[in-house]
Amino acid sequence: MSYFENYIKLIQFEETKQSVREVADKIFKKYLSNYDYRSTVNGLLLGEVQSGKTGQIFGIIAAGADSDFKLFIVLTTDNKRLQEQTFKRALESFPDLCVCNENDTVRFQTNKMRKPVVIVLKKNTSILKKWRNELLNCGWLGEWPLFIIDDEADAASLNTKVNRNDISKINKHISDMREASNACVYLQVTATPQAIILQTIESNFKPQFVVYFKPGKNYLGGNFFFSRPDSYCIRPVNEEEIKDIKIPDENISAGLASAILNFLIVCANIKLTNAESVCNFLIHPSVKIQDHNTVAQKIGEFLNEVLNSYDIDILIKEGLKNEWDNLHSTKPELETTLLLLDEIINHATLAQSDIDFVKAESLNLIKRNRDLPLQKALEEHNTNIYLGSIYSNSTKILEKTYPKVTRENILNFYNKIFEPKNIIISINGDVDKSIIIDKFTSILTTKTDNKFDYTKYQIPIVK
Repeated sequence: MSYFENYIKLIQFEETKQSVREVADKIFKKYLSNYDYRSTVNGLLLGEVQSGKTGQIFGIIAAGADSDFKLFIVLTTDNKRLQEQTFKRALESFPDLCVCNENDTVRFQTNKMRKPVVIVLKKNTSILKKWRNELLNCGWLGEWPLFIIDDEADAASLNTKVNRNDISKINKHISDMREASNACVYLQVTATPQAIILQTIESNFKPQFVVYFKPGKNYLGGNFFFSRPDSYCIRPVNEEEIKDIKIPDENISAGLASAILNFLIVCANIKLTNAESVCNFLIHPSVKIQDHNTVAQKIGEFLNEVLNSYDIDILIKEGLKNEWDNLHSTKPELETTLLLLDEIINHATLAQSDIDFVKAESLNLIKRNRDLPLQKALEEHNTNIYLGSIYSNSTKILEKTYPKVTRENILNFYNKIFEPKNIIISINGDVDKSIIIDKFTSILTTKTDNKFDYTKYQIPIVK
């Protein structure tokens, strides 16, 4: 089986598989169908921001390996995490290829081109210089064509000193690799192609063909968020917040607090519905690390406040309700009932103020009814019938017991009594039984830490 088919097998979604096939076919069957393996060709792969370009890159590598290319270099931006992430994905995607990290010169040498090679490098001057020298010294560039895939090609790769009649270092190292090879395909990848396309004809980096791939049907990009009329997802905040948020002693800004509460509700819904495994929240207040640290500290303090003060802080409760209402207005499928049920079953809060109120009201009720004939008869009845049980407690005992009841006592009782076998759930209406059962099973499993089997407690359906 081909490298490309092996890679396609690893892709989960059929829509993505189809897109990867279409892109590979366009490049190798249309633009490189008559490639002579002796010349240099520049191309551009254009996609939307965060639309799966890395998956497309790997599809091109696999198809290239099937087309007798044996030496691939993948260039990432000068970011260690991104380079390592791309390298790890390449390792997982190409078990039959020789995948090299930035320091894997020995692996590269000992492979001796027996397997196609994929080298993942970040666009860093010292790294590119080292591998330029490695490639020049190995002698294989004269024998095998070089296939360079430059991710975010408009970042650092182009000659940033062209107007000064000079050559920038990154551009020079990439040019040296290209020129040292007997043949080279240089594929630039980006979502922002303006700088690449607007190069002069004399530039050695100007693309000779462009391949655009559409994002998936569930993709949300610039056309969605920056639409006319304005997208419902965009919520403007006070322009002064960007200044205040970076001041260490200032409280968290209203806009950021609102965004965090919104994010927490989305996470709760995702957790309850098992819709996704990951939900991320990106905050970019500044280019300075110190500002990032300041904002991170504020967010941590606010999250602690939400966690520890939700029971008594009216503003936090109101904030969560406002965010819920806002989300629910555009996403009515958010499951109000299931969120409420999960709160009741798994996350009882019982505010101290509420406990004190109930205790006071109960004591007042006992005092008001103590001398009523019906109360005396009921107390005598309970004492005789429920002898030794908690239901036999007289009002005099209760008057002494109530003030001693703590929040911990109530929670312990709650955790002991609220078990699936003690819960009756009634659902009316035209519903999909299988979906409802799956969702309740998920919630009740959280409570018991064991797989909940509803059939043990099922009551026959009456039609």
